[in-house]
Amino acid sequence: MRRQGFTIIEMTVLVAVIGGCAALVYPVVRSEAMRGHRAAAEEQCRQIAVGLERFLADREGQREPIPTDPRSGKRLTWLRGPGELPASIPFAEGRKAGSVDRVLRERDPHAAVWKGPYAEVVSPDPWGHALVVNLDGLVDRDEHTWILSAGRNGIVDTPANSEEIRGDDVGRILRRP
Repeated sequence: MRRQGFTIIEMTVLVAVIGGCAALVYPVVRSEAMRGHRAAAEEQCRQIAVGLERFLADREGQREPIPTDPRSGKRLTWLRGPGELPASIPFAEGRKAGSVDRVLRERDPHAAVWKGPYAEVVSPDPWGHALVVNLDGLVDRDEHTWILSAGRNGIVDTPANSEEIRGDDVGRILRRP
């Protein structure tokens, strides 16, 4: 008479086969998830770049190309989005920071022309960090204006004067003619 059920050896073989399959599939799934996060961050940076370009086009010919905070009226040298700030922002030390959301969504009372809002709601990058924007390129033609996500590690690896994105950062360079 044959008993019903599985032996311990059969169960061990089954668990080993399932574990082996999972070990083969996991890196592929993780790679695709990372690719999806990077694509989402690139799209967020693109949307901010388009909004900032429209904002700056409206301010063309004004004396100060650098945006001011719509609430405080202070000139801003870099911007941030909502979310946790990245661990390191090399171009932000000692500089006045403002909100990307405020500049692109609220009317600047000091601007003669404002045709906004210039962007939809700005959200944190896929890793929960704030997007950051360096505005040095608006004043110094040798610099670039960057829109960055600090990437998975949460550290901005790209210096303001770099001509390429570095480390695991994701972003866009805003070039002005």
